[in-house]
Amino acid sequence: MVDVVSGLPRIYPAGICRRYLRVSSGCGLAGRVAPAPRTTDSGSRDQQNRVIWYLRCLRIWLISCYEFSAQLIAAFVLFRQEAVMSLERKEVSPQTLQEYVGRLQRMLEAAKCLCSTLDLAELTEIILQIIRREVPVDRVTAFTVDREARILRSVVAQGVGDFVIRIPIGVGIAGTVAQTGEVLDVPDAYADRRFYPAVDSVTDYRTRDIFCLPIFSREREIVGVLELLNRSRPISDDDKTFLRDISTHIGLALELAWAHRGCIERQKLEEELKGVRERLVELDRLQLMGELIGGVMHELHNPLAIVLGNVELLKLQLDPDVRTRMSPYIEKIEAAADRSAATVRTFLNFVEAPRRERRPVDLVDALRQTRALRNYHEANAGIQVNDALQKIPAVMANPEEIQQVFLIILKNAEEAVIGHQSHPRITLQCSYDSASERVHIDIMDNGRGIPPEAHPRIFEPFFTTKPKGTSTGMSLTIARKIVEDHGGKIWMETKKDVGTTLSIELPA
Repeated sequence: MVDVVSGLPRIYPAGICRRYLRVSSGCGLAGRVAPAPRTTDSGSRDQQNRVIWYLRCLRIWLISCYEFSAQLIAAFVLFRQEAVMSLERKEVSPQTLQEYVGRLQRMLEAAKCLCSTLDLAELTEIILQIIRREVPVDRVTAFTVDREARILRSVVAQGVGDFVIRIPIGVGIAGTVAQTGEVLDVPDAYADRRFYPAVDSVTDYRTRDIFCLPIFSREREIVGVLELLNRSRPISDDDKTFLRDISTHIGLALELAWAHRGCIERQKLEEELKGVRERLVELDRLQLMGELIGGVMHELHNPLAIVLGNVELLKLQLDPDVRTRMSPYIEKIEAAADRSAATVRTFLNFVEAPRRERRPVDLVDALRQTRALRNYHEANAGIQVNDALQKIPAVMANPEEIQQVFLIILKNAEEAVIGHQSHPRITLQCSYDSASERVHIDIMDNGRGIPPEAHPRIFEPFFTTKPKGTSTGMSLTIARKIVEDHGGKIWMETKKDVGTTLSIELPA
């Protein structure tokens, strides 16, 4: 249409809203079309004029809507000029040109589809649909070129599922095309010495004929190969032209998809790196807290030792009558000091560097000693602890590391039941398998359970289901490493809103 303000023709390309191009009247193709009444009306009775108008507007639509290759635009311009002159000289029928324009439009629509997504999986499906719609073949395979490994890898391959076909560059029909850049039409695959039958053997397929052409990048570098197998009719010259043209767009689309994937992966890595930095800061903070707690525990240990020593002296120096009268009070002081000293010693075992030597360890005693550290928290939270532990053989282990594992599991169990159950409960069980000579420890809770999607990742480093900033996501990873270093196994069984069981197995 013509802009009533400026008098310049305004052209709305297909699929573009609120965007238009302005050209001076008489300049360019649209400018030439605008002043001529008989060519500006797409509904003209003159079929020849309709074709000319269509060709001219189609070129404007082509240039304004998409980023096509320079070769394609040049070819289209040449075709338009020849088509218009041929029509004006009546050297070619409008019907023939309309058929050609139809094929060209299908190619443009195919290119539009290729530019519609940056997702590689969606793009491969689009490639399959486009080629099978235009060229009747049984199978289509698109390969990408890996220059470093000097192989071809299939990104589109029908009939092979998730199997990735790998062919060395220079081997087979596809490998030859990747090496030379030539188009190969092989009517009898097994009669051609370049054919690589190993792929048929692996995929259980019989290749009869092959049409293979290279996929070029914008820089005319071979980035892939397109292979069509077992045609249902001869591939015509029009088919070959279409395949050559569309292969350029496939190359461009693949480049954009790879670049998009690279950006996403880079962004993901940057986010993961940021998370790792935050967790390292948190670990540094925890290390500092451990050092501070260690100092506090040492400061408490000495006064407690003095208290206990003076209690013993007091008992020896008091008169029998006074000692008898004061005995209940002295025993309470002694018991409280002993309990505090035991707690301090346990904390010191955790914050000090563990001794790596291993010795026979009673897992039941180790678990009960660790649980004693959590008595205060469990009592405040109203958690009922069912101790169903029984005597089992000792294991060769580092006691500090084993207690660290138990502390991690008990703390997770407490957090799972607090606020999620009206009657929070933790159950401790153990058993011994004489056949395998292995002991088992089960720590069960009746908490909320672990979401199914998180279950496979629960032992991964830095993974946590807790709110951000409340956990480093390393505790269960550390627990698993300690158990595996002792020749054991650790695993989890969970059911949503029923509870979770963490099991440990160690050699006796």
